[in-house]
Amino acid sequence: MSTILAAVSDDAISAAIEAAEEIRDPLEGLVEKMAIDRGAAFAPEILERLMALKRDDRAAFEALRAQLKKAGCRVTALDEAIAEENGDTGGRGPKQADILIGLAQSAELFHSADGTGFADLDINGHRETWPIRAKGFGRWLARRFFEATQGAPSSEALQSALNVIEAKAHFDAPERAVHIRVGGLNGRLYLDLGDETWRAVEIDTTGWRVIDNPPVRFRRAAGMQPLPMPVPGAPWRRCGSISTSRTTISSWRWRGCWRRSATLVRTRC
Repeated sequence: MSTILAAVSDDAISAAIEAAEEIRDPLEGLVEKMAIDRGAAFAPEILERLMALKRDDRAAFEALRAQLKKAGCRVTALDEAIAEENGDTGGRGPKQADILIGLAQSAELFHSADGTGFADLDINGHRETWPIRAKGFGRWLARRFFEATQGAPSSEALQSALNVIEAKAHFDAPERAVHIRVGGLNGRLYLDLGDETWRAVEIDTTGWRVIDNPPVRFRRAAGMQPLPMPVPGAPWRRCGSISTSRTTISSWRWRGCWRRSATLVRTRC
């Protein structure tokens, strides 16, 4: 009888061992899975296993995290998911949206008369003006986030941050006029050259000059092309063709650009 019980016990132990061997580590092959399923690392059983690996073997966790990043995983979002799985969301520092909102404080916010939110950005020493909902501002903010965290913000965090930034521009920032190509201020006219450094031609009764950071705000409409740089001393009667979103100006008479009403005169030769 004891022999039979021993045999049964041995069989049960062997079966249990075989069953345990058949249970694969959820992390096995995870990097390869990322190639076909970008969300593979965010499955609940994977997050649980990653949390345990981070706790028990930090070096192995960091090595796997680096491999996942190379495979295209959004590791910043993965870190947040692991923290949530661990119930540690309250004390791990600010969320992505809060970081983005903080980074946007370096921009000068304002809104136009119709309530659209804008931001003045300092880009390599010159000022650029972008609607907060434009791709240009989103790219700038994502770049700032990467510089600060070495990671990419999630689309949800970016949208949440943009909602707050736009509200701050509308309710907490001043109203300013925004122009396309041509604008005037304090008895002077300004022509946006449309170049990479956002320079403009300042025109008044004494002549014209190319300036950096004009006092008026310009926005760049889709399809706008840069204008040729005006040459001092060139014949004033024909300065080239200028295309705007509303009209085509065949030539500019610089001396005729000004009248007492400080309005721009567009003429054809």
